[in-house]
Amino acid sequence: MGEMALRAYHKEYGLKCVSCRIFTAYSERENETHAVIALIAKAFVEMDPYEIWGTSEQDRNFTYIGDIVEGLIRSAEKIDDGTPINLGTPENMKIKEVAIKIFQCTGFQPKKIFFDTSKPEGVFSRAADLMWARQLLGWEPRTSFDEGLRRTIDWYYSTKNKDEVARRLQRLLFER
Repeated sequence: MGEMALRAYHKEYGLKCVSCRIFTAYSERENETHAVIALIAKAFVEMDPYEIWGTSEQDRNFTYIGDIVEGLIRSAEKIDDGTPINLGTPENMKIKEVAIKIFQCTGFQPKKIFFDTSKPEGVFSRAADLMWARQLLGWEPRTSFDEGLRRTIDWYYSTKNKDEVARRLQRLLFER
């Protein structure tokens, strides 16, 4: 509806606009309510058993925020008629694959992984079609998941306190 409203305002009033569909952005300075940071936080406090919400088979297009910002800027500069643009990566990754990469980067390996299927896991799969982003913006993400994950882990481990993170995770796990 939002995209239809933008196009209608463009047609009726000449409003310059674009609708950017952001696919699972992650980066430094995020909080533990987002999947990548939540998984990093659990490794940081060495949660064992390590809890993953859902089956871990769901996949996402994890896109580093620096790439998203570049896509947003290009969208604002090049599109003014409300055309929707997908900003994401064509690389799908399962949640369990993300957890494994986090274990490799952090050196933490839990003895047991617990898949909590009572917790929300969202849609099973998300995929970004970048045809319009490539064609209209000359854009696609440049930061690999491994590089963005390493940056995010380095930031998290250098700025967080284990006791505070453990308390936040405890609250989050019981609130849902």
